[in-house]
Amino acid sequence: MSNAESSTKPLQRTGHVATAYKNGVLVWGGYRETERTTIYLPGNELWFYDTFLEKWNVLDPFMAFTPLPHLPMKSQALRCLENAKQENVSEESVDGRHEAWRGTSHRARQGAVAQVLGDAMYLFGGFLTDRNTNQLYRLDLTTLTWELVDAQGDLPIPCDKMAGWTYRDWVGTMRLEKRLLCNRNNIQTLVTVLRGWSNQLVAFNTQTNSWSWPMYKGTAPVARAAHAAARIDGQVFIFGGRHQQIRLNDIHRLDLTTMHWTGVLRTIGEKPRGRSWHSFTALPPFRIVLYGGFSQTEEPLSDCWLFVVPALTWVRVEVQLPPRLWHSACLSCELEVIVFGGCARNIFQQDGIQAEDTVITLSFSPRSLYRICLERALRLRHVLQSQWPMLPPSVRDTLYLMHGNTQGSRLDGS
Repeated sequence: MSNAESSTKPLQRTGHVATAYKNGVLVWGGYRETERTTIYLPGNELWFYDTFLEKWNVLDPFMAFTPLPHLPMKSQALRCLENAKQENVSEESVDGRHEAWRGTSHRARQGAVAQVLGDAMYLFGGFLTDRNTNQLYRLDLTTLTWELVDAQGDLPIPCDKMAGWTYRDWVGTMRLEKRLLCNRNNIQTLVTVLRGWSNQLVAFNTQTNSWSWPMYKGTAPVARAAHAAARIDGQVFIFGGRHQQIRLNDIHRLDLTTMHWTGVLRTIGEKPRGRSWHSFTALPPFRIVLYGGFSQTEEPLSDCWLFVVPALTWVRVEVQLPPRLWHSACLSCELEVIVFGGCARNIFQQDGIQAEDTVITLSFSPRSLYRICLERALRLRHVLQSQWPMLPPSVRDTLYLMHGNTQGSRLDGS
């Protein structure tokens, strides 16, 4: 378990979205509080965390994505922006407008859901400064162009604090379709400004640009908000969340082939405490990582659990971690869970939300021998750096990038 620091990194935030992409994590949106005001992070700012180099870069819409040399086998990376500077956030920037970002402009928000399919990031819902929304945006990650999707079908009710996942499904025409699904909750009613809970499902077909409402069988989870979902193959697991005044610790399974809900699963072993605002991250081939959250007694949680899917068994991970709630967690291509942001204190305290800007890496298996060798060479650079130029270009350039010095080498390996 490790913390990553960088001189150039995103501001502290909660309620942001994060999603894995190639060999890193994309981070967008969210908000933070100061002594004077609440600031929504600008919609024109997209961050990329390289999980191999453990470095942040703010993405430039005029910089194309190219492979980095540090994963020579099959993984690709976003091109590092060596001179990227973090922009100051002001109240004037909250609507997310910026000349360099092409396409439909959109407002910053918190509590949205984001998923990547291919080279596109889909951003749905969330809470704006004054209301929930049901807008769906698509960001082309090769050009950094935003598009407000003109979707067909019955739209979801505006919502935030929902859970989402992606799934590839064969349909009657035998055409492979990609779908973005959200467990819709915390709806804003059409008549009042009161907020409630819902347990309805909605699916978006990225091939036909259409919303649908899948029919399902079995016993669906009780309505809830601020829960979390993880997909293992063709099964989605829902854990926790808040229903009215209760923070739950139940777990449910939805079979995406038969669209059958199991009801509350009977699990083996000690169960985690009820919570909301936690993370629940699939760790293939058969485990899910639960971390943090906010307890029934309004306590920020720091515990970590593994849910073993075939055995329906909870296993507590005996490790000391800082408390986190309303954070993000993504699985890296190195099969590490990358946690960013969130809050470490009671979110309802009078002094407001004190957001975090640290990265926590949860590792459940040894790092690769290649990565261990690179890290060792970096630690012994006072002895070995003079010999780095004799290494293969991909290895040499990776060491320079890890050291933060690209003089004498290009990012494309030439």
